[in-house]
This record gives sequence, structure tokens and C-alpha cells, in this order.
Amino acid sequence: MRFFIISAFVATTFLSATADAQQWGDLKVKFVFKGAAPDADKIAVTVDKEFCGKHDLVDESLVVGKDGGIQNVVVYAYDGRGGVKLPAIHPDLEGKPNTHELANKDCRFEPHIVICKAGDTLNVTNPDPVGHNCNLAFLVNAAQNFTIPPLKSKEVKLDNAEPAPIPVACNIHPWMQAKVVVLEHPYAAKSDESGTLVIKNLPTGKLAFRLYHEAAGRLSGLEVAGSEVNRRNVFEVEIKPGENDLGTVELDAKLF
Repeated sequence: MRFFIISAFVATTFLSATADAQQWGDLKVKFVFKGAAPDADKIAVTVDKEFCGKHDLVDESLVVGKDGGIQNVVVYAYDGRGGVKLPAIHPDLEGKPNTHELANKDCRFEPHIVICKAGDTLNVTNPDPVGHNCNLAFLVNAAQNFTIPPLKSKEVKLDNAEPAPIPVACNIHPWMQAKVVVLEHPYAAKSDESGTLVIKNLPTGKLAFRLYHEAAGRLSGLEVAGSEVNRRNVFEVEIKPGENDLGTVELDAKLF
């Protein structure tokens, strides 16, 4: 019994020391459109014209800011086939599951891309005065297709990670599109209006990251901080303690 207690103490001490020794870093990168960005196509409103038609809706699959920043580029740590296993998760990121809102607002989905992790909840809301539909074409979680009356909401539990960004559509208003990304871990971010994203508290060491943009095709051959993106849209980075600024990555018009 004494040997067991000593062994357990040694094992616990070793694990605690290993966790304390792990260092953490942030990854920062900015994506910009190379050349003159095209104007977003205007949406032809065919349903609920009185309400939806007054919102100047446009195609949001490619959103480029006034300074050329590309919005809604998604980067996430990739530990799947051909990736790198995450050695640890930062203690501050191992908390309770989160709830994320996906609103049917002004006859569009807001936000256009939602990033979640397995165990989280997606709260689909409808603040509009017209009814909407939410069609979630999950591959692993149970597919969902439901109607949301005005000022109502419905929660969807995300029990499992998904292998790819999941398309979301409104069958009533066919121009309404969005994406839901569901991962096993919290290490993901999407670019803001300036094209910039930051993933915080990554474990240090060599990690793999997958790059995704809704309107882009394969990004293989693109270079990110000296690492070439492969055919899975994956690149590798050596994460060091503190900020790891990968600088600016230009995406050529031919990629879209």
C-alpha cells in the first residue's frame, strides 16, 4: 500500500511538472486580396420582398474590406490525417461548453461563419418579423432542418466535431447562406474586417493548421510564413512563446 501511495504521488508530481513546463504562444496572420477586389454581387430578393428587399443584401461568400483585408478566412489547428497532434490544451480554454448565437437577422445569417467545439450549443434565433428556416447539413451530428417563427429560437447541441465546415441554408430565402465549423479543440479563429485573425494560447512546438475560405478553391502552393500549404490546405508553423506574427498573406484573384 505504501509503494502504491508513493508511486501515485510521483506520477501526479510528474504530470503537474509537465503541465507547468508547457509554454504557450499566440498565432497572428493577416489575409489580403491581391489586386482590385470585385464588387459583391447584389442579391435578387424573391421572397418577403417588403421586408427583405429593404436591406441591400449582397453575396457574402467573399467580403473584402476597403484596405484589401479578406474577412471570414478561417484558420484552425489541424490534428487529423497528416496533421500534428496537439500536446496540450491551455487550462483557461478547458472550461465549460459555450453557447453560440446564429441569428436570422435582416434576411441574412449573422454571423456568416460560426466557430464552435464539440459539446457546445448553437442557439439559432430569429429577430426578424418574417419566418425563417435553418437547414444544417451536418455530416456527423444529426442533420437539422427546422422552421423558426418570428422572435423565436431553437437550440442545437453539437455533440461531435465535424470533418469540414458545415453549410447552413434557409429554404424559405434561398440566398441565405452560412457555415458552422465544429472542432474537437478551441484553437481556431476567423479573420475580421481588416483580414486579421489571432489564435491565442497555443501550445508551443511544431503545429499544423488548416486554412479555409468559402469562396476559395484549393490553396495548395500558397506560402504562409515560409511554409507551403499542401493539398489538404494545411501548413505547419513552429509556435514559440509569446506572439507569433506570420505577417501578411496575399491571396490572388485566381484563387476565388
